[in-house]
Amino acid sequence: MTESSPDALLAAVTAEVGLTGTRIVRGTGKSMLVAGEMDREPVIAKILLTADSFWVAKWQHEIDIYRSFTRERPPVRIPQLKWTDGETALILEWIGDRPADAGRYLSGPLDAGDIAAVVAAAEAISTWQPTVPGSPARHVMVDYEKRIDRYHRRGFFTLADREALLRLLARCGDRREFGHGDLLPANMLLGADHACTVVDWEFGGQYLPGYDLATLYVLFGGAAPAIRPHIEAAVASAGMDVEFSVNLACILVRELRIHQELSDGDIARGRLPGLVETWAEGRRRIHARAG
Repeated sequence: MTESSPDALLAAVTAEVGLTGTRIVRGTGKSMLVAGEMDREPVIAKILLTADSFWVAKWQHEIDIYRSFTRERPPVRIPQLKWTDGETALILEWIGDRPADAGRYLSGPLDAGDIAAVVAAAEAISTWQPTVPGSPARHVMVDYEKRIDRYHRRGFFTLADREALLRLLARCGDRREFGHGDLLPANMLLGADHACTVVDWEFGGQYLPGYDLATLYVLFGGAAPAIRPHIEAAVASAGMDVEFSVNLACILVRELRIHQELSDGDIARGRLPGLVETWAEGRRRIHARAG
């Protein structure tokens, strides 16, 4: 695709499907969300703005995931796909619930009901496996060995860390499960009676078991530490402690890299001490499991 102005892209989608009452809810350099009505029903339109090849591929993957959901619906609350051009735009059922938080990290505590709902949603996602051959939800999303090697070369994993992780990875074998892959607080909408809707599926695919739970452990656990015992209980119940530990290590060092690359004046760097402490715990964990 070639880059066009947001106004031109919105006008094209509006003309195509007859959107009315449109208002921009959120816009970034990558995409924009537009609320409106289609066939007298409230909807949300997602429109890709960038021609960057990485995001074009992720966008098309998300469209394909939503299409797969229309054939085989997962056991978690998701917005219904109303329309897509298959390339740069999709229109979804409007879910009026609030995100757990607006950003990448949870910034305040959650009540016990919402904690249980968030963890239950991650567990439910992991139970879904598409049966349709060639489904995009069957795509393997992470090459763990390459990721471990890359973070070792960059100094985030010591040689001992790398060896421990590779021993754990060997124990995991080929076991994979479906995961959302990006369970940020902004992608989990919380509603009445602790309803939880999961949105933004561009990273949906196959991961080592426990990837989504490890994401929650890191991104939610700092502000809502009560979520971590719930996650540990879910991990123990599913018998996936080794896989979870590998996921946790990879996610923690990714977050450390992201935060270390922020400018000194960025307020988000204030999370670094907590990440360092959690990674110290994660490091002890992988070495204990690796024996």
